[in-house]
Amino acid sequence: MPYDGPVTAQPIPQGLMGRTCPMFAEDLSETGLRVSSPEFVELGSQLLVSFFKRVPKEEVRTVGTVVWVEKLDGKEGWRLGLSFDAPSPATTAEVRGLVKDQTQ
Repeated sequence: MPYDGPVTAQPIPQGLMGRTCPMFAEDLSETGLRVSSPEFVELGSQLLVSFFKRVPKEEVRTVGTVVWVEKLDGKEGWRLGLSFDAPSPATTAEVRGLVKDQTQ
């Protein structure tokens, strides 16, 4: 489902990129997220991703694994596919709500 908004990603363990990386969400489902990133992230990397519900303004955090990577055509940066790693029932419900909000 299309979802546009800022996302931050922090590598697990912390040392992979060494800091939080800003990304932009392009698509969201209950099982994963597609993002564009200014930085290359290796296939198989685990990231703690944070994105925001619009109303109420709350942060949603979950861990995801990079399952595919592609270079952006004609632009600097990368597109990544993240699969959520066993999110809690509460996180799944929050993501489900975000997906539902995008379809209305």
